[in-house]
Amino acid sequence: MVTRNMILPKVRRPPRQRKTNHPSADAARLMPGLGRKSTAWLAEVGIDTPEALREIGAVAAYRRLKHWNPGLVSLNALWGLHAALVGVPWTAIDAAAKARLLAEVQAGEAKSS
Repeated sequence: MVTRNMILPKVRRPPRQRKTNHPSADAARLMPGLGRKSTAWLAEVGIDTPEALREIGAVAAYRRLKHWNPGLVSLNALWGLHAALVGVPWTAIDAAAKARLLAEVQAGEAKSS
């Protein structure tokens, strides 16, 4: 029995170029730990460089993202932003740090209500 793999040689395709929603997303992607989606989201809310993220901080950046798209942005974004700023993987954020970050978010929400 002859199969397709026996007839056609395997062809290597060049890697696909991924597109971002915002041209400045590549600048923010220079910060380790943040992926393309996160950097595109940050660019959408005006945080388009690692310096801008450091200046505003993880909690304020998370609150901007959450205000921009509440259904899309989860607490994992907060952990990821904090992790990128301190230079660790987001999975390395311990329970105490998560509790502190969450308390900061809730304190900010109480002030704005």
